[in-house]
Amino acid sequence: MKFYSFNGAALALMERSLREGIDPDEGEILRVDPTFPTKSKLSKTGRVQKWREIKSKLVLDQDFVAHCEAPNHRLPAREDIERIFRQSHLRTNPECDSGASSSHRPWRETWELISSMYQTNVKKFGITREGFEHQLDTCSCKVSVTPAQPQTAQTTADGNDESESEDEFVGFPDESDSDSEGSETESYDLFEEMDISVRDPKAGIKIHTRPRTVSRHDYQNITISRDTLEEHIENLSDTHNVHLKVVHTQKTTVSMKIRDNETIHLLGTMKTFACHRAGTPRRKRLCKRRRRKSRAVGCSFRVKVFTPNDESQPLQVRLYPHHCNHTPGSEEDSCYMPVHQTVKQVATDCLGVGMTVQQTSNMLQSMQQSGTIEIINKGRWRTTLTRKELTQLQYEMRCSKRVHQDDWVGTYAKAERLRDQGVCIFFQEYDPDNDDPDKRPFVLVLQTEWQRQAAERFSPNSVWTVDSTFGLNSYGLPVFSAVVPNQNRQGLPIFYLITSNDKKTKHEETGVRIGFEALLERMSARPNAIIIDKSLTEKRAIESAVQNDPLSWEDGTQSKCHLLLCWFHVKKAWTENLLPKLEGQMAADVYEKLCGLMMHPTWQGFEENLVQFYSEFENAQQVTKYMRGWDCDEWRSMWVRAGRMFPHGDTDTTNLVERHWELIKYTTLNGRANHRLDVLMDALIGNPDDGTFHGGQSSVGFYMEKQKEVDMGLHSARATVAERNRQSRAEMYMQAHSKDSSVLRLQSEALLLFKIKSSSKKGVRYNVCLTTMICDCSDNFNNAIICKHICACRLYVHKFKPHLLANIAPPDARNPTSFLVPNCGSSTDNTDETTESQVPTPESSDNSAGKHCCAASYKQHTGP
Repeated sequence: MKFYSFNGAALALMERSLREGIDPDEGEILRVDPTFPTKSKLSKTGRVQKWREIKSKLVLDQDFVAHCEAPNHRLPAREDIERIFRQSHLRTNPECDSGASSSHRPWRETWELISSMYQTNVKKFGITREGFEHQLDTCSCKVSVTPAQPQTAQTTADGNDESESEDEFVGFPDESDSDSEGSETESYDLFEEMDISVRDPKAGIKIHTRPRTVSRHDYQNITISRDTLEEHIENLSDTHNVHLKVVHTQKTTVSMKIRDNETIHLLGTMKTFACHRAGTPRRKRLCKRRRRKSRAVGCSFRVKVFTPNDESQPLQVRLYPHHCNHTPGSEEDSCYMPVHQTVKQVATDCLGVGMTVQQTSNMLQSMQQSGTIEIINKGRWRTTLTRKELTQLQYEMRCSKRVHQDDWVGTYAKAERLRDQGVCIFFQEYDPDNDDPDKRPFVLVLQTEWQRQAAERFSPNSVWTVDSTFGLNSYGLPVFSAVVPNQNRQGLPIFYLITSNDKKTKHEETGVRIGFEALLERMSARPNAIIIDKSLTEKRAIESAVQNDPLSWEDGTQSKCHLLLCWFHVKKAWTENLLPKLEGQMAADVYEKLCGLMMHPTWQGFEENLVQFYSEFENAQQVTKYMRGWDCDEWRSMWVRAGRMFPHGDTDTTNLVERHWELIKYTTLNGRANHRLDVLMDALIGNPDDGTFHGGQSSVGFYMEKQKEVDMGLHSARATVAERNRQSRAEMYMQAHSKDSSVLRLQSEALLLFKIKSSSKKGVRYNVCLTTMICDCSDNFNNAIICKHICACRLYVHKFKPHLLANIAPPDARNPTSFLVPNCGSSTDNTDETTESQVPTPESSDNSAGKHCCAASYKQHTGP
């Protein structure tokens, strides 16, 4: 609802709210006025929020409510508009008996009487135009009937007004209009006249808002020679203060009269030039990221140039020199014009010598005021740059300095080295003029041996999440990656793909398809599903690659690599494309129904609820039409839960790959963008010489170390509080070892035997064996858990003896009960606050058989 006016009950409630200072609840507002607007369509307290917003703009007088900017004009109730109109419009004749006869005031006098007492600005909750128009139509005086044609202002070809009616209605004033003079004998429809024209108070000229359809008879025809076309277009632009752009070109036939009764038909090309503000205005909700008015306002200025195919014939230029809906050369009009090349060059020179954006802006203003910059037609060009444009220009200059002519040479050389090492599994140079479309794009696919092994290990019965990112390289090339979850549901990148994406070509789609074909050809394992966002490029490319993959099909049926849509992007598409078109409650209901449809586990239930969905919203055509696109065979199985009722790693979004890109951008690359391609390759997989990135970890190196820790049991998918406490105590052991090396000692590298001090009892040491994952503390034997001593010893090996990591047994290989002898007891020391026992010795008679066996293995390497 754009404007709101109170009814009697709502106005009384607002008066009580202003007097008592208490806001009503949602139900009370709905009871007094069900049409009261809401602040947010999806909020349960939207009406209360809107009530508070309106209340903040109102004030309370002695006996009425008024707007704070007009405290002397009371707000009218919708039910009182008819009474207010009758009291102001009817004028009793005092000469008649008992007031039996009354005359009707003109509309302007009626309006002045109403606006002197009541609020008449619709933006301030006053009487609306529709309400006043309705009262005029229902009145018996028929003031809006038009028996005679009014004399309205008409614009000549020169842009001046030939005539202007004194009583021309230019719209209702916002508030009282006591200074305006009106005729008392109006005889035409005021509101139809208001829709025809409007006055621009700044320009002082008449601007048509509803231009009639322009026919060919309205054009001025001129014949010029072919060599003077550019000069003629320039002269037209300077004369009429217009920046022309080509909007249409077509082959056509034009009739030209050469003599009085002789006409010839010429075949040629008609090129149409239009004003830079021509075109259909875009609605605000379509301009999501631009909080400003649309550039296109439907200006009718046109220049048509007909070029005959016969070169002996001259050119025909047709001109319609009338603007509409904007004022050429105005400040509001100039922000949509392109910047003059001279101004842009001056700004580039200033930024190039190290001046800041603010200094450059000040320099441009001073040069224009002093006349240093040449005189520029402001009707065609813009002479200023905004701060944002200067910042973008500065950014482009910085990016251009990063691009060097040797970048591609270095990239090709590094790709060749990586291909020799087996890391680059596919490489194709950029050749846009090749006859074969598959040979045109630049394609680079990187996969280390560790990535291939991780993909082979975790892909079966799991899923790949695929997505691309931009801004990593100075050429703006997209970088693709696929991530597979490991045993702890943490993502591991299994390959990287870089391809060209030239405009108006299919380089990106072709490059992704070729890269996936090379990846699938190298691997023997296949995931059950591949999750993508709503990118058609990825969808078509991966579908084409899987279509030719024999391991993804069994007996003509696809069994692997099913394409699924990310549920987050599906809901995002609904909230961006459908819900803004609906009203609050309907939008909430539609979103709830769509989420219910998406989560159906069976196709039968989905079909039943889909039929119910269509029947419930059959009157909302935009809802049913939008839903038909999601319900087609191409997309249905990709977003409904019934289409993914198979093992797919319990993953339904692309969050894993999004998290991976975040780590690369802000950790590996330290938040810097637009790197050279060869530098980016080092950041992703490491330098060919030592596998590092500037001496540190590359992206693949980071995930290699992380996966090693996961395999050692240092990270748990669902770690309990006790497990986290044991891990933190193990880290405290390592801190203590850095100060005192006697806290933890390695006795044998072959068997990975350790002696470690107790953290709660003095003089007590425990024996740890990492090859069997055994410790002789009470936690390890009695409670059958991996204690903090084993965790500390693993951290020691990981930090000081990384070459022994392969000898550590996996966490699930520990089975302390296999060392226990039946019918043999075990003693525990309950005095240790951390449930640890003293070190067992061979002479101890109360030790269990399991502890004897464990101690026996230490005896030849350690003392008691």
